[in-house]
Amino acid sequence: MSKNKKMSLSGGDTTEKFIYKPKDLIWAKMKGFTPWPGMIVEPPLDLLTQQRRANTKCVFFFGSRNFAWIEENNIKPFEGPWKEERAKVDDLLASLAAKRAPNAIALLDRPVVTRPETQAIDMNSRSNTLADRDIVPSELTFGFLGLGMMGSTIVKDLIYTGHKVVVWNRTIDKCQPFVEAGAEVKDTPMDVVEAADIIFCCVSDPKGAKDLVFGNCGVLQLKDLRNKAYVEMSTVDPDTSLDIGEGIKQCNGRYLEAQIHGSRQEAADGMLIILAGGDRTVFEECHSCFKTIAKNTFFLGNVGNACKVNLILQTIQAVSLVGLAEALALADRFSISLNDIIDIFDLTSMKSPLLLAKGKEMAKGDFNPQQPLSHMQRDLRLVLNMAENLDQSMPVTSITNEVFKHTKRLGYSEHDSSAVFVRSRF
Repeated sequence: MSKNKKMSLSGGDTTEKFIYKPKDLIWAKMKGFTPWPGMIVEPPLDLLTQQRRANTKCVFFFGSRNFAWIEENNIKPFEGPWKEERAKVDDLLASLAAKRAPNAIALLDRPVVTRPETQAIDMNSRSNTLADRDIVPSELTFGFLGLGMMGSTIVKDLIYTGHKVVVWNRTIDKCQPFVEAGAEVKDTPMDVVEAADIIFCCVSDPKGAKDLVFGNCGVLQLKDLRNKAYVEMSTVDPDTSLDIGEGIKQCNGRYLEAQIHGSRQEAADGMLIILAGGDRTVFEECHSCFKTIAKNTFFLGNVGNACKVNLILQTIQAVSLVGLAEALALADRFSISLNDIIDIFDLTSMKSPLLLAKGKEMAKGDFNPQQPLSHMQRDLRLVLNMAENLDQSMPVTSITNEVFKHTKRLGYSEHDSSAVFVRSRF
């Protein structure tokens, strides 16, 4: 870059005129934007065909990686006066950010992602709702495979209401609190089947559910399931449920799918929704168990129906959560208090306990898992696979699934599903 001094036509002031060459580092200003760093370059072919004014230079902008024709009077050397102007703008933005509402979250203020702590189950706590119910426990022995977030809460309530329970879990250490509370622990799923009359399964995905039935030391290793019943509580697709049911029936057992709809807290309060399909006699024999953990139970007929209804409900929930997250992210960009938005939302006909609870979690940045985000994304994947088999178009659900997948990639797989708010802010 070279420069020549010349006299002004009026007065005696001198100004500097810079002659810019390719590879010169500069500040360039486009109308409506603050000065931005870039470099003078030879114009690409597509830019040569564009109309341009006289005395312009082709500028490559750093960061955005865009090219543009910029008039020379809007170009300054990188060390020129606009460097100070840019610093003033940065100071102003920092000052405005400091004045934002306390609960507002800056657009690029991405938190450090830490894995949520696994909360040890409190075997001594009791739900007031559950304590008020008149439950007469069945005399049958109930087996339970899987002591995850939902399974452990259900087993605790069954023990509390006097049911005889036999448990198994891949991580044997998780069984100890239940043994101390009165449950019996077994080494394999097959051992649980031998000891129990009705066996519940509650694991994280369809593959895990099928492995427990068809795998090594699985349920079907016991060839005769006469006088046994198997209840699948894992969230699975209809085809998986049908396969498991067929396997159980071939060994003379009875089968019921009992899909759980609700959060960990709703399980602790005995306020789940149970959607069942399959053998009606098993449904009736599980009456005392379902009364313990659920506020409502529905028998929906054939195997597969309950899975379909549950996944449809999960679709409504997931789409609603993404809509809520995007709306609150927009409010945050406007520096509107998220708590104010939630308070007003509570007064409208749109309010629901779920969206109010999730909205408050989003406003606080509290993503302690009630329903892990990975589980919700799993359900969306199952829904889309089910729809694909029917040639059913679900564009909104597809986009919702992509939002959940991106949030998982950001590191929020084990956080609550309300963590989609983090994705919506970027």
